[in-house]
Amino acid sequence: MKKKLLSILLSLALVFSLVACSDNAANNNTAGNNGGEVADDGGDAATPTEPIADINGDGKITIACVHRNLLGASGVNFRAAYYYTAAQMDNVEIMFYDGNQDVTKQCNYIEDCMASKACDAFIVWTCDPDGIVGTVQAAHDAGYPIIVIDISLNCDQEAFVAAGNYEMGVMTGESAVEYLTEKNGSPSGKVYVITASNQSTARDREAGFLSVLEEYPDIEVIGTYDMPTSSVDDGVALADDLIQQYPEGTVDLFFCMNMSPMLGIISAAATSSRTDFVVVGGFDYNDTFVEELEKGVGNTIVWSFAAQDCFAIGSQAFELAVEAAQGNLPAEDTYNVPGQLVTAENLDEYLEVYNFQQEQVLEYQ
Repeated sequence: MKKKLLSILLSLALVFSLVACSDNAANNNTAGNNGGEVADDGGDAATPTEPIADINGDGKITIACVHRNLLGASGVNFRAAYYYTAAQMDNVEIMFYDGNQDVTKQCNYIEDCMASKACDAFIVWTCDPDGIVGTVQAAHDAGYPIIVIDISLNCDQEAFVAAGNYEMGVMTGESAVEYLTEKNGSPSGKVYVITASNQSTARDREAGFLSVLEEYPDIEVIGTYDMPTSSVDDGVALADDLIQQYPEGTVDLFFCMNMSPMLGIISAAATSSRTDFVVVGGFDYNDTFVEELEKGVGNTIVWSFAAQDCFAIGSQAFELAVEAAQGNLPAEDTYNVPGQLVTAENLDEYLEVYNFQQEQVLEYQ
């Protein structure tokens, strides 16, 4: 009970500390609209410009939040955190845009915001790091502060805010070793890795995971699949293929860099009645992961999942964007928000904290 109470108090402290640094409580929120064709990213690069405070000169702070999607817990909670954090501030407005996995639309929106001088800073969560980087660099060159969230971009920016992805990968690797040792009597077995080389989050998670496995020579990575997209449909299609490719007894564990392939493998295993392996990773809250763990060890192929604190990440990013728009640039280049490994043993404790947090942000969701 003491441990659960401490977890709740720590969660509350994190939430409220992230919104305490800006001025006091009022909120004006506006919705962003998509428009136009994407501008050409080509041509000579402009000399990077220092961010300009209140760049549109209207006397208030407007943050344009450019999102990749609202398909899972990450997007929903990032968005909720923006509005929650803005509600604690004075004279701050939000323009929110959901690109729905279309980088051209994301680029269009950023270009439109610059052309109309509609905002003072951008928070960018991209669906395609390579496709958006030229437009984001142009916005920074024009004097707009840029806060990048979750997936890094190779361009000038004020700060990058994300989960401690490498550390969560390490946690997941340690969980995998625990399972393999329990199953095989020693830290040994066959592991398949699903990653996404075009996403910094996936690269960091994979690197952390593999750093643990490298310490155990009898654990073999028998294959790696590079999954550049994050759609659940693609995850299901991949999982169906992998289940056929690796019949019973040929694989012990699948590592999934995000929730899409993990959901796919859970579905494919149920369809084929496979229980001879487990899956770890996921790196997000998902109802299916929770439902599987609630079945208990031995009754599900989900051994563990890693969960990032998306609300805390969103709050941190929004606070930094507001400060940067006021001329106060972040002290650090990178802000890593800790995550958690969730297992059948600590599921109730995790849900107590998670559900309490969700109650606080429900009206902003």
